[in-house]
Amino acid sequence: MLKPERMTKLNILGPKTMEKKLVKKLYDLNIFHIVDHVKDDQLDIGNPFENAEEVSDLIIKLNAMESFFELNKKQFSKDLDNYRKKGKELNYNEVKALILKIYNTFTKDAQKLKDIKNEVRIIEKQLEKLRILKKIGVDPALLEEYDSLSYFVGYLNRTKGVKKEISDITGDHILHKTIYKNKHLIGLFVVKDKKDMVQKVLEKRNFTTLDFSDIVSKKSLKIPYFEKKTKILNKEIAQLNKKLGVFKQSWGKQIVIYESLLSEEAERSEAPLRFASTEKTFFVKGWVPTKKAEKTKEILNELTNEKIMIQEKEITEEDDIPIKLRNPKPVNSFEFFMQLYSMPKYKEIDPTFFLFLSFPLFFGFMLGDIGYGVVTFFLFWFLKKKIPKAGGFFNILMFASAATIFFGGLFGEIFGEEVLFGYHLPHILSRAHQINELLYLSIAIGVVHINIGLLIGFYNELVSHGFKTAVFKKLSWIFIEIGVVLALFYSATVGGVTIGIAVLLLYLGEGFKGIIELPSLFGNILSYARLMAIGVASVQLAIVVNEFAKDFFHQGGFMILAGIFILAIGHTINIGLGILGPFLHSLRLQYVEFFTKFFQGGGKDYVPFGIKE
Repeated sequence: MLKPERMTKLNILGPKTMEKKLVKKLYDLNIFHIVDHVKDDQLDIGNPFENAEEVSDLIIKLNAMESFFELNKKQFSKDLDNYRKKGKELNYNEVKALILKIYNTFTKDAQKLKDIKNEVRIIEKQLEKLRILKKIGVDPALLEEYDSLSYFVGYLNRTKGVKKEISDITGDHILHKTIYKNKHLIGLFVVKDKKDMVQKVLEKRNFTTLDFSDIVSKKSLKIPYFEKKTKILNKEIAQLNKKLGVFKQSWGKQIVIYESLLSEEAERSEAPLRFASTEKTFFVKGWVPTKKAEKTKEILNELTNEKIMIQEKEITEEDDIPIKLRNPKPVNSFEFFMQLYSMPKYKEIDPTFFLFLSFPLFFGFMLGDIGYGVVTFFLFWFLKKKIPKAGGFFNILMFASAATIFFGGLFGEIFGEEVLFGYHLPHILSRAHQINELLYLSIAIGVVHINIGLLIGFYNELVSHGFKTAVFKKLSWIFIEIGVVLALFYSATVGGVTIGIAVLLLYLGEGFKGIIELPSLFGNILSYARLMAIGVASVQLAIVVNEFAKDFFHQGGFMILAGIFILAIGHTINIGLGILGPFLHSLRLQYVEFFTKFFQGGGKDYVPFGIKE
């Protein structure tokens, strides 16, 4: 639980005749993390299997149909599982023929539908222009190029005074104006030699011209013709949609299943690109969990009649070992924070368990109210049911809510109240009245949390670099803390000597960098004062809401409803802030104050070659 899964490095060498069979078995086992070979002067990478390009082309066709029909893969996940459970081999040639057949049918109808929809869009634009011209009383036949006449049809931001300005320029003009769809629409005809002057008048009013070139050529066609044409085309669209709907009903499941199976086939077909290769042999390196290494070797040797060589290699410092975290329920939900931050290195302590202990503790300490805890618990439970994919994340928040209820009991608070119906709730510590004690407790929690981090760091350094380095780099910080305590409460001399020795050890381990970072230790500890500050802010806001509502309750009548409304809105806002603030600050204490004492990170995820969930 405190360390990642132990891994074993395996090298596999075999003849090309066994490559395809081995790849399929490795994929089915879903346990072998392949280390990609990088081409060098001695060994090239392999070539994909013969059908790889063809499979990719089929997948593209299936993806096109999935996208068009908006198929939900999750809807057919059980069908896919049932297909796999039957253990049936995929008859590639049959599947290929079927996909090509249904794809040709699909593309014919889908393309026809697309063409008709485009035609309808064009006609609707033309119809709109004809309606505009009808609105201003302009015949489309008039919109031609003339030797002595120019025209303007479009929108102005205002029409007041425009006729006078144009009349001042020329009396030879015809102006039509109206309101169309809440815009000022005009149709203006002027003599050509006054065009530029008139255009300047219109531009001052932000004139937007409309292009009618696409309907001038069809001036003999009237609005009823286009409306009738649109009606006919929409009927064709409905028929095609119905036909494609039947197609989706008939083939949707097979499309999703075959896309998934062929995607797996494509991954297998391209696997040799990750191997080292010669003309007659292949070589692949990878990792398997140690507890399954022997069984894996047995299966592969039996499959190939021991015609391959499997070698278990010693792990070296240069190896980038993949990380598979191994935490039981419910601790594994907190792996979410590791994925968000970084995976540990292979030899490092996995901090997930410490997150499981401390994140809810800090969250609950800050929110600390029985009422808020109950509300948020059921809220996160409901969201977990509604969004199963985020179940792990909501598990974390449900633990945090449980901690909120626990601390609410210690603080004796329900929705900010310490007295309920005349009954004083029992409490160990009052956040509203014992702020100093709350601050001391917050700092004490910080001291414990940071020193746990330093002890974990000591172990990590011990494993990686030996006892001396571990003492210099990690225990020296703890000795500094001890020295400060001795100086304050026992003897300044003894404390000073202890601090001096600790600083020397720190210098030997970290150099000047360690000396420069000395103040950060106490800054990190003081940072835990936020546990008190966020908590006090939360309870004070709850008290303000309650007192404000009570003023309305005392007035009676309809004011009681106003008081209830204030309580509902006020506590909803406070709960929202109470979720966000404690979540972010608790996470910050983990990543900044805690992790920096021991965590290097940068581990690479264990990704076995096989079916992906």
